[in-house]
Amino acid sequence: MDWSGGPKTGLVADLVDAFLAAPKRVAAEAAWQQGNRPAEFRALWPILVEDSLVGASMQATAIPNSPEPQFTITLNIPDCVWRLDFEPSWKRHANPMWAAPALGDFVVNGPHFHAWADNSSMASLTQVPELLCARALPATVKTWKQALRWFCAETRIELAKTQMIEYPPREGLI
Repeated sequence: MDWSGGPKTGLVADLVDAFLAAPKRVAAEAAWQQGNRPAEFRALWPILVEDSLVGASMQATAIPNSPEPQFTITLNIPDCVWRLDFEPSWKRHANPMWAAPALGDFVVNGPHFHAWADNSSMASLTQVPELLCARALPATVKTWKQALRWFCAETRIELAKTQMIEYPPREGLI
């Protein structure tokens, strides 16, 4: 199945569902690189499905000099279909009013995730939706490594120990 060329036989949501259901693995080790902003670092892991590169990737963005750990992990095909936002406890994410009852709350404080299952109903025939709906990250996920492992487990991505990277070190004074 061609994951990168858009829908061939049905709804984009069906293709994303099939992609997420398939076992995946990281194709190579990643390293932190300078991000789009001066305080930002990015890492990119190509994703294999059935031993083939399909244009999918897992990307992490970190802000190591933030007073509290702050990072995002995304799964992209090439549009983002799953996202984890590890944000300070004072940051808020507002869910759409219509979705709040199913998600547990209108506002999520701090670390949260945007699962495809909570957002797929907004997909059009040919486009992945913006991931508006989020849930609180489990309280047991407190560190970069725990978050990366949890994300990979939730999205069925095999990440070898050698492919796990350390959170980027703080630089200079804040």
